[in-house]
Amino acid sequence: MEVLGETTLGRRDGRFRAGNLLISLRNADTIAILDRETLEPVWHWGEGVLELPHDPTWLPDGHLLVFDNGTRRGYSRVLEVDPETGEIVWRYPAEDSQSLHSEWRGSSQRLPGGNTLICESERGHVLEVTPEGRVVWEFWNPELGDRGRKRIYRFTRLAPDRAASLTGVEVQ
Repeated sequence: MEVLGETTLGRRDGRFRAGNLLISLRNADTIAILDRETLEPVWHWGEGVLELPHDPTWLPDGHLLVFDNGTRRGYSRVLEVDPETGEIVWRYPAEDSQSLHSEWRGSSQRLPGGNTLICESERGHVLEVTPEGRVVWEFWNPELGDRGRKRIYRFTRLAPDRAASLTGVEVQ
């Protein structure tokens, strides 16, 4: 669950106002926004498009970023959706491809510079991609288990000041 922040879209359309709640109904293949006071759904999207979605994130421009597992389809993708129109305005990978696949888990994070950090949980793989879809950084979990690489549930890039406050170590 995420509390929606202030955006131009939220000031224009009460369904997306700051304070409402963004949730993922994973097994219903849907992401939804609930009115914070009534807890009634005021918006939903994904049925027939998403398969077991994870980690929906409200972006500063009022769009949504979501990791779409694609369990039945056989490949995963990260989608940026305009909630006003339901249009997919960005995706990675750009084409249907098995290059990204995590059946049961996954996460994505839009970074301040516009790149997207993607955690392909089941394969123990994290990658950072540009808006054009070029991979600029990746990490493969070096720990191996009985079934290959150990999974990574979620991966989050922290700002240096936040990392320092959590670890007590200054990051430069």
